[in-house]
Amino acid sequence: MALRTSPEERDLGLCVIVGGEKNPAGVVRAALKGGARFIQYRGKGKTSAVQLREARELRAITRKHGATLVINDRPDIALLSGADGVHLGTADLPLPAVRRMLGAGILIGATAHTSEEGKAAEADGADYLGFGAVFPSATKAGVAVVGLDRLESFVRGSSLPVLGIGGISENNVADVCRRGAAGVAVLSAVTAAADPAAASRNLVRRMEEAVSSGPQASGS
Repeated sequence: MALRTSPEERDLGLCVIVGGEKNPAGVVRAALKGGARFIQYRGKGKTSAVQLREARELRAITRKHGATLVINDRPDIALLSGADGVHLGTADLPLPAVRRMLGAGILIGATAHTSEEGKAAEADGADYLGFGAVFPSATKAGVAVVGLDRLESFVRGSSLPVLGIGGISENNVADVCRRGAAGVAVLSAVTAAADPAAASRNLVRRMEEAVSSGPQASGS
């Protein structure tokens, strides 16, 4: 799957990160019902066999809904499950090696915490970037908070679509979108919600409202 990257077609939308749950398939079905169209599976702490089984189940669900599925950290699981791609952290296998392993048609995202990391990933052939943590996040302990101004600067300096990550919720997602992010990646904002479908729906609505209202001036 090739990611569209022309300026007018860079909307990644709502990316929901799943995998820590006992039943990630249920969360994914609800998130897709609520309007998410991008799923990242992160099965850390689970055996490779369980990760592959769950990834294959999610691939069937996302394919049915026309949604994108990427696997966090594990290009082998991405390949064996038939996922659309893989998302790599700064400590994972080198992006060029993963590209050789998976081929040109596979989506590869890369996490960046600085402009330098973003430019390096772009030069290595990433299709999109995840930048953050935008806000403080319990799931990203130890990761420096970059804030909205640095997010906006990062987006302006990148030719790739950028997902804002880290501490994003219904209360601040509009600010992230107004600063130019092509989408947001969330975990607890959906997976910990009493109603994941409603939580996804509310996030998508606020994102759409933010985009339709136009960009926000820096420092406002």
